[in-house]
Amino acid sequence: MGYGDNIMRRGNRWFYRCRMPSRLAPLVGRAKLVYALRTEDRNVARLLAADLRLRLATYWSRIEILARETPPHVVAELMRRWFKSELEAAYRRYSDGSEFRNVMRDPDGPSAGREASVLLAMDAEHMIETLADEHARRDYWRGHEMAHQMLASFGLPCDRHTQEFQTLAQHVVRGLSLIHEARLQWANGKMGYAPKLPDPSDDLFPAPRTRMQRRRAEDKADSAAGKAPEPKVKPKPAMVDDLIIAWARENTADPKAIYERQRIGARLCRMVGKDDAALITADDVIRWKGDRLAMLSKRTGKPISPVTVIQEINLMSAIWNWSKANRLLEFDANPFSGIAPKVSKRGKQPVRPYTTEEAARVLAFARTCRKPMQRWLPWVLGYTGARLGEVLYSRKQDVRAVQSPVRSDDPIMVLDISPDRERFPKTAWSVRMIPLHPDLIAEGFLDYVAELPEGSVLFPSVKPDKFGNLAGTGTKTFGNWIRGKVGITDPRINPAHSFRHLFEDRMLHARPTPDEANALGGHETGGDTARGGYGNGLRGMPWLTFAIIDRMPSILPSDQKGGAQ
Repeated sequence: MGYGDNIMRRGNRWFYRCRMPSRLAPLVGRAKLVYALRTEDRNVARLLAADLRLRLATYWSRIEILARETPPHVVAELMRRWFKSELEAAYRRYSDGSEFRNVMRDPDGPSAGREASVLLAMDAEHMIETLADEHARRDYWRGHEMAHQMLASFGLPCDRHTQEFQTLAQHVVRGLSLIHEARLQWANGKMGYAPKLPDPSDDLFPAPRTRMQRRRAEDKADSAAGKAPEPKVKPKPAMVDDLIIAWARENTADPKAIYERQRIGARLCRMVGKDDAALITADDVIRWKGDRLAMLSKRTGKPISPVTVIQEINLMSAIWNWSKANRLLEFDANPFSGIAPKVSKRGKQPVRPYTTEEAARVLAFARTCRKPMQRWLPWVLGYTGARLGEVLYSRKQDVRAVQSPVRSDDPIMVLDISPDRERFPKTAWSVRMIPLHPDLIAEGFLDYVAELPEGSVLFPSVKPDKFGNLAGTGTKTFGNWIRGKVGITDPRINPAHSFRHLFEDRMLHARPTPDEANALGGHETGGDTARGGYGNGLRGMPWLTFAIIDRMPSILPSDQKGGAQ
């Protein structure tokens, strides 16, 4: 039963009901609409119905807009059917002779009073002039009328000044011209001649074009119209080094990253003989790649590794892509794309951890060294699992005691890895407190730290490299010591990072939970759970992770623990 306001009640529930607009009912496929308002209160139903009426008005308008959008293939098919019908009609008129009878009946036409035999004897050139005089003026207006009818049949705007109307009319006129040409060919005896109408889809519904394609089309149109093309402004040179500096300024790259890219860019420009990035082509990059692969490394004397060339090409490709996105370069295809050399999927062998015997050998050799870095750095790396940069940037105050807030046990000595103005941890998960292993304390590490000046880094003898990075110098110095002095030369061993791999393996003996292992190793914690990203977790609770460190087995045999300092 209806109650006005387009609402009706069924049982205790109210519903909204309305008729579809007659013009839209065929499109929607239904004559009326019923919508559950999900309320038992009539006043609430009236408010909901009022809101629904407003939304439906917008809905009807959108349907009408979509209905007016004619698919390109529909218009193209309509043009093809029209052309086929007109062509068949013209052929029938020619076959039964009405083509020439109509011309002879025209008292004002150029062929008035002539017999059919005379018309058939006309040469092709005279026939062209006859038909041109007969149809030239009427084709233009007939084409416009046909275009008007086609647009009106789809409910589209029929304004004769729109681009869509003018384009469609031109295709109709073109179709009529092809029909006249067919009549001339038939008159010359070519009865099998059948012209084809070009597909109007591309002109009526052009695909999106790039800026370069639009510029070429405009120049072509100006040339056809007799206009002199506008003088092209020569773009300013985009120097490779300038692009790298602009990229670094936006991405706040560190000095080493800028240096690497500038060195690669300078080598590229020197080899191809071009400084302007806009002039460097894919052929230049291919030639540069070949030259690089043929070069010998100054350090090893061996050919440059394909992996090195891949990295260089990828770095330059990223600079080119950034420059295009920021309108500093304009190109259709990145000259570095798809040019990187192919390498075996096996790649280089992964880094392996030290064996227990190798690690014990390193720690025992460290006891014989007097320099602080060689004496203590292997012990700290082996028993904390910290990254080399995390240890080198740690200061005296980072080795400290932490008291549990819930228990009155003795304080726990930790290495506190936290960010400061000089140290930026690899990730947010790298910020953590690592309890010190009893073996490291028994070895006398705390006594060494106590003798350092206030605010000093743990290893003051390590100086920054030319980029201001302690890890750069530390990697070379520690690596030379491991390979040259200790005598471990296996290429699968990374002198510093293999201690981190060893720490992860030895930690498994204490059977940590995933959160405990991730917290001590500085890996992401809880990433696959709902609490991922919340709180510091175990990374800031060394009193809960100390038991794992305490249960980890010693690297040195029991008879060598707590040796001389």
